[in-house]
Formats: sequence, C-alpha cells, structure tokens
Amino acid sequence: MKLPFDFAFEGFRIIREKPSRLLPWGLLTLLGFTASALIMWTMAGTAMGELEQAAAGNDQAALLAAYAKIGPAYALAFPINMLIQVVIACAIFRVVLHDAPLSFGGLRLGMDELRQVGVTILFWIIFFLIYLLAVLPGIIIGASFSAILGGPSTPAGMVGVFLGLIPTLLAIFYIGSRLSLCFVQSFDQKRINLFGSWALTKGHAGTLMLGYFLALATATIVFVLCLGIFAALAIAASGGDFNAYSRMLDSARLGIQGLGNPVTVAYLFVSNGIVAPLLMAISFGAPAAAYKRLANGGVSAENVF
Repeated sequence: MKLPFDFAFEGFRIIREKPSRLLPWGLLTLLGFTASALIMWTMAGTAMGELEQAAAGNDQAALLAAYAKIGPAYALAFPINMLIQVVIACAIFRVVLHDAPLSFGGLRLGMDELRQVGVTILFWIIFFLIYLLAVLPGIIIGASFSAILGGPSTPAGMVGVFLGLIPTLLAIFYIGSRLSLCFVQSFDQKRINLFGSWALTKGHAGTLMLGYFLALATATIVFVLCLGIFAALAIAASGGDFNAYSRMLDSARLGIQGLGNPVTVAYLFVSNGIVAPLLMAISFGAPAAAYKRLANGGVSAENVF
C-alpha cells in the first residue's frame, strides 16, 4: 500500500469543495485570536515594548523582568488560543473523515475537543523531551565539525555547525512525522492514542515528510500571497504610498491605541478571520487525509488540481 502525495493538498480540497466553511471557522478565529490579542495588549502592552528594548540591548535582567510581566497575560491568552486551535482542528477532522454535510462547518465543543487538549499537551511534552535528547548530540557533532574546520567564528566553522545539526533536524522531523497522526487518530478512536500513529505510519515516513514539507511550503505561499494582496490594497488605498503597510504594522504594535487606524483593523480582520483558518485547513487537513488513506487501506482522494 502506498500513501499518495495528494494528502498534502487536503486543506485546499475541502475549501474548494465548500468555500462557505471558511465563514464559521473565520468567525471563530477572528473572535478568539482578537480576544487573546486584546488580553496581551491590555495586560502586557508596555511589557512587550520593554521586551523589544531589552532584546535589542541584550539586557538579560531586563529580559527576565519583561517576561515576568508578560507571564500573567500569556497565561490567560494561551488557553484561548489552544481552545480555538483544537475546535478548528476537530471541525477539520470531521469534514475530512466523515465527508458529510455539517452545520456550522463542523464546529463543536465537547469531549472530542477536550480530548484534543489532552493529546496536544501530552504530545508537546513528549516531543520536547525528544527534542532535548536529539539536540544535545547534534550540538556535540556540530561543535566537533566546527573545531575541525576552524572554529564557530569562521565561515567554514559555521558550515560545520550546520552540517552537524542536519542529522538532528532530520531525526526530529522524522519522529514528528511518525507521531503526527496521533491527533486525528485520537479523534477518530475517541480515546487518547499517542503512539498508535507510529505503527500506522510504518513504511510511509518519507512520503509523510515530503508531504508535510509540501504542505508547509504551500501554507507559506498562501500566507505571503494573502498579506501581499492586502499590502497592495493598503498602498493603493493610500494613494500609492509605499510606506502605508509598514505604518500599519507599526500601528498594530501599539495595541489598542492602534485600533484607531482603519487599515490596522482591516489587517486584523484579514489575518485572523481569513488567513488563519486557511492556514489551519492546510495544516490539519494534511494529517487528517493521511490518516484516512492509511486507516482505510490507502484509498486516494480525488486529484486536487
């Protein structure tokens, strides 16, 4: 059984098949991500400015102080962002796996979503431990290559560090790909199953890695195109002022004060209400489609293009 590469384009397929799905997903991401942004702006707006200054001046004490001020706001915003992510993920899983008409784009809030919160937390704890175990040998190997080639301060030495880290990065990507179906598998089986993905993806790691890389590349293109189109419209609306977009970004960094700028409000609407659900459809659609193919014997979906 061979996993077809078209799983990487599942996000495009489900949006192309029914564009109206973006409406409830976009409304949820717009409300949720804007709410978390308002929390960060109101509770930690000053601290974020201090953080930028401390980072620019490499002031470690000031960095720690700024992080301490940002912590409470992040503690409130993070659960909101995670809840939005798992609700959208489960909606995408329903669309991909069940392929049936769903009200409100498949959005629900129940045990499936709560289970995904648990899966997400456990996955990232395990993956962080794997990352630490993989990075340490990579650093040692990279440092050895760097010393042989002249030290990290030389161009050749920097190449040595990079060469030493390549196997580490590939190993992390490999393990992440093998475990990546745990989210949709746990959703489908209605129980937390962190390691069932390892057996399911046996023999398909290369295809998964290339497919995920392709999905990441297309998501990046979508992101750049969407923001590029918005930037062009902002410049056109300002009478051809090419600094309009950069001023808008500066205004967005001001937080609530920047909401007086209509272009900033439009930017938040586009990025949170349109771009975010598109990227999430691509990100969660790919592993959902891969799981569906592998769990069902590798039956391929229709060609996207």
